[in-house]
Amino acid sequence: MAFSLMFTVVYLERMSMKAEKTKVVATRVTNRTAELIDEFCRRDGHVNVADFIRDAIREKLQREAPELYRRFFEEA
Repeated sequence: MAFSLMFTVVYLERMSMKAEKTKVVATRVTNRTAELIDEFCRRDGHVNVADFIRDAIREKLQREAPELYRRFFEEA
């Protein structure tokens, strides 16, 4: 049975850990990618796929746009 897996990601955590408004961001991935992500989450200890995706987004922003990432948190 083929299916598309849709990840719903609630993102906008700030370092201050204050309760903030969030926005849902959704995407589709292949079954193979979903299986890879599930396996990685089990091995790496992520609570769930959404937790993994939030971490991945944060890490990509820190790596590829550090000045934007810093400015975002400084404005908090």
